Amino acid sequence: MLNEDRIKIMTELAMFEQGSGKKKLKISGYYRRDYVGLNMITTTLWVLLGYILILLLLGVVFLTQVLAALTIANVIKFIIISLVGFAALLIVYLKMARAHFSRKHRIAKRDVKEYYGKLRGLGRLYAREKAMSAKTTDDAGLGGEQ
Repeated sequence: MLNEDRIKIMTELAMFEQGSGKKKLKISGYYRRDYVGLNMITTTLWVLLGYILILLLLGVVFLTQVLAALTIANVIKFIIISLVGFAALLIVYLKMARAHFSRKHRIAKRDVKEYYGKLRGLGRLYAREKAMSAKTTDDAGLGGEQ
């Protein structure tokens, strides 16, 4: 027998599993600290790559000025300014990444907890239907023997 509540819950669960649930189930498998740490390492590498590319692009654009001012003192100044700039940029990005990925993990945990709650509810519906069908079968069997 088709149960409308059961079908509704199964549809919601299937939509979650096929949609955003795939990523959320994967994210919720990590401890928050591990998930955030892994993504902060990735963020660091992307910021480093972007910073190097920007420096190279600026070096190519202003190549004549760079070559005209090329002295040991200027190279040391450039390296120090570049490292300080990178450190400042990295700190800002890491703070934003920490907040973003912590929030993302928290939301994934919440949604997966709700998903498992619906799964438990579906299991209870199945158990209730099974108990009712067993009871009706027993009642029908007793009536036939008497």
